[in-house]
Amino acid sequence: MTEMDTRIVQLVDEGAAQRIRELEAELTDTKTMLASSDMERESHMDRLEILENVIESLCHQFAYEGPGTSITTGGLSVLEEAFQALGWEDPHPVPERCCDEPGCSAIADCGWPSDAGYRRTCGHHMPKEWK
Repeated sequence: MTEMDTRIVQLVDEGAAQRIRELEAELTDTKTMLASSDMERESHMDRLEILENVIESLCHQFAYEGPGTSITTGGLSVLEEAFQALGWEDPHPVPERCCDEPGCSAIADCGWPSDAGYRRTCGHHMPKEWK
């Protein structure tokens, strides 16, 4: 394991792990409260959607790059729990991580503004002036 991997594990274990557990507990509590009135139910559904979006964002931020354009838990239990809470397989496909240049299937690791709007491309398709 590299120093970077060790640091990522520490960050996930220290911050994200606790936050994901808190969010999972809150998600469970929210699901329990969904049996209340229609107005309360709508409010809880909004909150549930927010919690799911937060857990998904944390997964995208802390998960490892998997095969192709997928992400994986890397065997970290807190990420495994988060993937499970979202109903994701491990690895989880993320096709939007693919370069937006037609015919290219590399991971989009560069973002830049263009005349046609914001682009997400691989380094090979990034404009020379942005390199």
